[in-house]
Amino acid sequence: MGIEEQIHKKAREPLQSALQADERILDYVTGNSKQTMVLTASRVIVIKPGIMGGSAFGAKVTSYPLNTISGIEHHKRLGTSFLIVRAAGLSVAEAKVGGGNDGYKLPNVIPIGSDSEAARFSTAVTARLGPQHEPSAASGTGIADEIAKLISLRDAGGLSESELEAAKAKLLS
Repeated sequence: MGIEEQIHKKAREPLQSALQADERILDYVTGNSKQTMVLTASRVIVIKPGIMGGSAFGAKVTSYPLNTISGIEHHKRLGTSFLIVRAAGLSVAEAKVGGGNDGYKLPNVIPIGSDSEAARFSTAVTARLGPQHEPSAASGTGIADEIAKLISLRDAGGLSESELEAAKAKLLS
């Protein structure tokens, strides 16, 4: 059985429409409510079927080119955890789960129950992102990890939005 056939039918059908003829699936992860993230050589595709994903019929499909992705985060919460694509162009609301944002419906987030599956997929995506996302020898962490830590600190109330933006600019310079 090929990798595409392993993806749940509710996600596989809209995925087939989203894939280009020469595009291959490298990896995927399926979370709660059959919501799925798929990795190809050039992008991450998020498929959110059904009412829990915000679609009464069919599925919402969103694509994030790898060159716009700053990282993949796994937010662990009581009950349900979330796997989040961090990409250029996402609004602050789309980048944050909680505070009124429903991770089941955000286009860049899937709810996920398996920490090991989330870690496996995150590692596969990070490996495709290129050298700017790999850990540096000096600090032991990558820029994406540092930005994720800053976002977590902001979410916990330790940084203001302007302080976060200044720290991100410093990291990226």
